Parts: sequence; structure tokens; C-alpha cells
Amino acid sequence: MKSILALALGLAFLGLSIPQANAEGSTPEKDWTLMVFLNGDNNLDSFGTADMKEMEMVGSNERVNVVVLRDTNKLNVSSKIFHVEKGSSRMVKDYGSNIDMGDWQNLVEFFRYTKENFPAKNYFVDIWNHGGGWKKKLEENDPQRGISYDDHSGNHITTPQLGEAFRQMQQLNGGKKIGILGMDACVMQMAEVAYEVKDSARIVIGSEDNEPADGWAYQLFLTELLKKPEMSAEELGVIVEREYARSYDGGVQGRKTVQGSAVSTEKLTTSVESLNAFLSQAIALAPIYHSQFKDAMKRVQQFGEPAFKDLQHYLMLLRGTVDPGLQQLIDDALKALGEAVLGNFITGSGLGNSHGIAIWIPDATYLQAKRSQYAELNWARDSLWDEFLDAILVPKFPLLSIGNMNVRDQDGDGFLKPGEAFTVEVEMKNESTTAARDVRLSMTGPSGVAVISPPIVIPAIEKGSMKFDGPSAILDAGVSPGSYSFRIQAEINGIGMIEKDFQVQVDKEYTLEDYAVSTPHPYPSNMKQEWEISKAGAEGIRIHFARFETETRFDTVQVFDKAGNLVLTLDGIKDAFWTPVIPGDLVRIRIQTDGSVAQYGFDIDRIAY
Repeated sequence: MKSILALALGLAFLGLSIPQANAEGSTPEKDWTLMVFLNGDNNLDSFGTADMKEMEMVGSNERVNVVVLRDTNKLNVSSKIFHVEKGSSRMVKDYGSNIDMGDWQNLVEFFRYTKENFPAKNYFVDIWNHGGGWKKKLEENDPQRGISYDDHSGNHITTPQLGEAFRQMQQLNGGKKIGILGMDACVMQMAEVAYEVKDSARIVIGSEDNEPADGWAYQLFLTELLKKPEMSAEELGVIVEREYARSYDGGVQGRKTVQGSAVSTEKLTTSVESLNAFLSQAIALAPIYHSQFKDAMKRVQQFGEPAFKDLQHYLMLLRGTVDPGLQQLIDDALKALGEAVLGNFITGSGLGNSHGIAIWIPDATYLQAKRSQYAELNWARDSLWDEFLDAILVPKFPLLSIGNMNVRDQDGDGFLKPGEAFTVEVEMKNESTTAARDVRLSMTGPSGVAVISPPIVIPAIEKGSMKFDGPSAILDAGVSPGSYSFRIQAEINGIGMIEKDFQVQVDKEYTLEDYAVSTPHPYPSNMKQEWEISKAGAEGIRIHFARFETETRFDTVQVFDKAGNLVLTLDGIKDAFWTPVIPGDLVRIRIQTDGSVAQYGFDIDRIAY
């Protein structure tokens, strides 16, 4: 026995392993081996020590192995592999130097060694460190990069390298998938990351958001595993994230906002078909629904890295904003993605719209900068997500919208009477550098109210905002005074149609009267003044502003009715206009300005009642 011990110590001193053996010289196969690739070669080193103590609170037993490759931030301290036992950890391999934990091949070698010396029916590989999602460094000072940052080497494991590492582990495992890939790191639970290991790992667990430095509560899920070592990878993955969330919900790690989820790679792979069905149609309809798609990108749940956002929440935001056919495709994709998420756990506030899988939604500049890196991912090759991002963020088609519409009456007095003709001035906006060609403007309205002219064709709408005389109409002579809903439709050649409703006010017979009210020109800073306009017995009053210029948002003009109800708030620069009818025989007008940027003010020259 002494000679065997001396030989073992000598092998350890030389950086070789001390094998685990039973009396027959073979190593028994257990139910589970947890392998923790604990990279403390950064500012998380002390938390690695704390997590090993958590593991030692439970340790290994006759059916479960807990094995840790520990690297520290001290260059003169060699990296070592430990078998974690209850109350202590036993060193079983000394590398003899501080190895590069940012080298994916060292992850594979750790798996090979552990499988050979601590075999099991199922393997759980836990990468412990900082995380930056799917991304790798763009520049030297880029703080966001893959996973397992080694500060001494400057290396990290990229998402494609993670995929290659797991492919090689799967080969070492006789072609059988690794049970669980766990990432005790920030922002790693992404479609892009999980999909990279879809053929080599069954379950992926991690957080969409940043994790506290204390990370997982190892003693909690290990206690559950040792109680039931025969549990499946699906069950264990859910338990790890459940206990992680519980530990921060007033549990052993206090109270903090966290999120963690367990994802089935098989079901995630299946969901791509449904997601692509939506994305394909969404790309085709991007010119029509561009504003809806882009607006949802701004409102979706985001995480510690602002470009990482919740995939399911993004799709949910689109529901109700698109046509029924596209909405059905969204519902199909949501159902498939929901089935891929086996468990999703949230504590605290601010993450209520997290549903278990994050996705990259950058701005246009960030997309251009990372495009070539993103193209390296299996997710980019198999899904249409990057094509969808291109269509929305870097469009190569006209981006038309209908802006303000102004109804011009035929005689120009500002009132539209039964039997009178009117023309609609339409503001068209194009946010793209690609011009819209042969845009067909048409108008529809309620039956029996007006005879509408045929559509007009606009040859080209360039980037920017342009106003056009749109369709015209003649009101029926017998139409009653009131407000009627009309619609402008813009059919874009080769793309589709956009539309916008507007109101046409058919007026009663009014008495017009000159009436002068003006601010000083320009108005002074910190001005607050009120005027009254009254006409005894009038049912309502309209006011004509011949000129209106105030500082947008900061200098406002408010219009109140006789009862003191606020009817209008006006600011900015406007063409001459009539207000809507203000009920009653008295109107109050109030201006309030701030201490800077004085403008012209306003001139009122007429009223109608």
C-alpha cells in the first residue's frame, strides 16, 4: 500500500492524475457525474471558492460524482481537478501550471479525464464564469465575449468553439448526447447558444439575464439529485434553475432579481420550422408591417446586454398588430417555443416578460458590425432570423407611411358645407433611401356622403417627407352636419398597401367674424397669460390661428371650454388652421412659456360661431 501511495503522489506531482479504482481495478459507473469547469482566472475567483464550499455541503455519494476543474486568478497556482466529497474536496489531478480556461480544448480534455475516471450514465457539464451570450470579441476592449474568460491568456470560448467542444465530448461519450450543458454565467440562455449544441446536448440551462456573482445555489440542487439520482436530464435541469431562483427569493442567497430556464435542444430544433414559417412571411410583408416590427424591437423585454431580448415576448408584442394569417404563424411559433422551454423561473422585479429564450436584436449599426460573426452560428445558417433583422434594420425597399392629412374646402373659407367639394392634402413619409415608384393614392368613405374621385398616381416618393394633393370628393347636398370617417390608401407598386383613417367635418352654417388676439412677438420668457373669447348664446366656437409658432414641448398654448375642460394643447410651428368646435359660448386660451428659446407666438384673426 505504501508503494502504491508513493507512486500516486509522484504522478500527481508530475501533473498526472491519480486514478479512481475499486478492488478489481475498474471504476464503477454512477447515475450522474457533474463536471464543473470552474474558471476563476478573473475577478470571480473568490466566488468560486464559495461555490466549492456549497458543493462540499453535499458532496458526492455512491451514485453521484461531483468533479471540479478549478483554476484561480493566481498565475503561480496550478490548475487542479478535485473530487468533491461531503465536507472537503480531494485533489485527483494537478496540471502543474495555470492552464488556459479560455481554450475550448481544455474543456474537452477535462471531460475526457473525468469520464474516464468518474464514469456515469449521464453527464452534466457546467461552465462556471463570466458570460457574454453568443458574441465573441470584436475588438480588444470589447467586454462582451462568449463564455469562460481567462484574464491571463485573454482567451474565451466562442459559441462555435462551444459547439465543437460538445461535438468532441459526444464522440468521447460513444455518440450519446451529453445530458446537460449548464452555464453558471451571465446572459447565456440564448437561442443562438443552445442551438449550437443541439446535436450534442439534450438540455441547456442558464439565464437570459445577468447573474449575481454568487451564481447558482449548488447545495440545493445537489441535495435533490442525491435524493433521486435516477432523475432525467430534463428533471434535473428544471430543478437547478428552480433552486437558483428560490435561493434569491428570500432564500439562502437573499433577495435579488434573477431569471433561469431549462431548454430542450430537441424541441428548440423543432421550433425553428414554425419560427421560420413566420419569419419568411414577415420578411415578405416587411414593407407593410415595418413600423410594427421595429416598434416591438424597442419595447421587448431586454436583459443585461441591451441587444439580448426575449424571443417569445417579441412575438407576443406583434400579436394583434398584423393580419390574421401572420398572427396564426406567430401563435404557431409561440406554441413550439413554449414547448422547448421546460421550466422558466423568475424572482424580483423587471423580468416579468422573460419567457426562457433570449435572442439577438441589435440596432442597425451593431448588426453591421457583428454580421460576419453572427453568420458563423448554426442558428444563423438554419433560421431566417438574420435575414429578418436585415429586412427591418437595413431595409432595401421603400419605407412608406402616411403622415398628416389636411382637408381643403373648395371655397377656402375653412368650412366644409353640404354640397361642397374638398381635396385631401396627404403627407407621405419615406424612411428608406430607396424611392417608392408609382404609388397609387385612393380614398374611400361612407356610402351616400360623398362622390369620390378616381385614384391618383404619384410617380416617385424619395426619402423624407413630402406633401401631395390626393384624391378629391364632392359632398352630397343633403348630407347632415357632423364628423365622417374616410380612409386614404396608398398602394405601393410591387409591395402592397398601407392605409390611414381621417375625419371629415361637415359644418353647420357659421357666422364668421374678425377677432384679433395676439401674443407679443416674440413672447417673453416665463410668460403666463390667458384670454377669453365669448359670444353670448353660441352653441360652439371655432378659432382661426393665422400664425402659430412656439417652442415644441416647452412653450404651450392650452384651449379650455366654458366649464374649464381642457380641449386642446398646442405647440410647435403650424400652418394657419381652424380649431375644432369648442362647445359653449366662451373659450379661454392660455399660454405658458419656459425660461429660454422664445418664438413668434400666435395671431388669432377670426372666429366662427
